[in-house]
Amino acid sequence: IDQHWPSFMPGLLTLATDTSKEIRRRGLQILTQFISKFPNKTLRDRGLSKVFEDAVFPTLSYLPTLTPESESVLLLDLAFDALISLAGKQKQQPSPATGISEQKKALDKILREGVFPAYAHAKSHMLLVRVLCLKLGSIVSMMGVHAVKYLQDIIPILLEVIAEDFAPLVPETLSVALDVLDAVLTNCWPMIPGIPWQDKIIAALVICWENVVREHDNDSGNEDFIQIKQKLVHSARGLEAVLKTAGISLAIVVSPMVANPADARQLYAAGLFSFLFNAPPPLG
Repeated sequence: IDQHWPSFMPGLLTLATDTSKEIRRRGLQILTQFISKFPNKTLRDRGLSKVFEDAVFPTLSYLPTLTPESESVLLLDLAFDALISLAGKQKQQPSPATGISEQKKALDKILREGVFPAYAHAKSHMLLVRVLCLKLGSIVSMMGVHAVKYLQDIIPILLEVIAEDFAPLVPETLSVALDVLDAVLTNCWPMIPGIPWQDKIIAALVICWENVVREHDNDSGNEDFIQIKQKLVHSARGLEAVLKTAGISLAIVVSPMVANPADARQLYAAGLFSFLFNAPPPLG
């Protein structure tokens, strides 16, 4: 590839930008495989990253309702994979001139021009939201603590998905959103304790627990139901660990929320946070 890449370029770019969605989809698959095998140094030295970016980014505009959701899911999944693979090949060392690495700049662009606008445009399409959350999780993990720059964008997206009344009806999307929340807690933990994020996360987890239990209260053996409940508790435990780093006790924070079992919302909160008080969950 290092020696013969010029011969591949015209065909690759033509396929990845074809007006036929099926051909474009296949072209993006091939392009992602090609990028993964392309020597990093050649990619950077020849300025090919920009060429590939310019070819792939337009696919991120293939959104509902102009594009059917089923087709949009396939195309955006592949386009984000190509861009994230491309970002992974950029230099991680900060530039002496800007103090920002090329990889961070590439990931910034994927968030600003890809994930965030796509979510704003198509948030009601839950299968597409699942794809966006999957890619968001990958980007947060790659960015590490630098993702704190985007907490004001990332956390509201996740909490909106998690606290959505109908989220339990699309467990695959809800499950991924909880995974991304865990990635945020792991990588951005210094900025989570205190106002506003800690309380917003707690509230969203409680609402989600209530929605899940209400939706599946007659179907407690449902595997999706069991997995989502386990993930909610896992996220709550993760939040507990993060708050401890700031000397904050999650048990003390949520105590007023579980003090009155006669209150329905507090009863659900007690179910989620029962691990803090060494009691079995009263619900589900």
